[in-house]
Amino acid sequence: MREIKFRVWDKVNKELILSENILKICFIGETHFPNCIVVSDKEISHFGDVDMINKTKLNDFILMQYTGLKDTNGKEIYEGDIIHTKGHYSGEGWFDTGECDYDFDGIVEYDNLELTYMVDGFNLSELDRVKVIGNIYENPELVERGKKMNKIQKHKQICMELTNTYERKNNDYGDSFAKLRKDYPNAILIRLADKYERLKSLKTGTKQQVSDESIKDTLLDLANYCIMEVVEMESEEKSLNKNCTNPAEILINLIDKQHNMGITIIEVDNGEQN
Repeated sequence: MREIKFRVWDKVNKELILSENILKICFIGETHFPNCIVVSDKEISHFGDVDMINKTKLNDFILMQYTGLKDTNGKEIYEGDIIHTKGHYSGEGWFDTGECDYDFDGIVEYDNLELTYMVDGFNLSELDRVKVIGNIYENPELVERGKKMNKIQKHKQICMELTNTYERKNNDYGDSFAKLRKDYPNAILIRLADKYERLKSLKTGTKQQVSDESIKDTLLDLANYCIMEVVEMESEEKSLNKNCTNPAEILINLIDKQHNMGITIIEVDNGEQN
């Protein structure tokens, strides 16, 4: 069973009171979030004394509970701690975002829905190589640094999610986009136009006949189609260059491809060369 203990941030004196220095924590009131008084004065021995002597200190303290976990250095991890973690998630278990590497700073918070301690969407207990680097009260500068790093990590996660979606759909439907491009070279424009209209409809609040696609889903589809188009373009160019050894032939093939896609080549006269 997890050990129940707290440390406290004293808002008045701007200092952290460690759990070993806390004699008692008294909750006053019957609400779901009662007022609390933290006692570290040995002369106060019972609730009556607390209520009389420390009434002015109601809500001067912020409690942070021990998570029951320790970092790689054996340091106890509390709510409000800022941790650095680096590892690899296998894609199985708590999350459904797929396999990914992670390397970020984050804040330890209790999630009332998941009923566990989380760090930026990750279950704290599932993270590897966790190291406490500070807390949100004594090290506010780390909070800002963590926000910046977390955006980069989130970008990596989304890109990994796009890759996983692409892999699953290719497995289910075959390489359908590549096949479609062979019949319709401008297929990407059709796909993007469809998704653009869908996005516009969702953004303007138009009543939807199909309700299982969100704005996020549509944006991710747009991003994935763009990436898929680049993949096919590079694959074609690689194949073209591999089969052609004559530079003039490569250029002619490239121009033909551009014309097929509706791209106009503009010739520029740079003057006669001496």
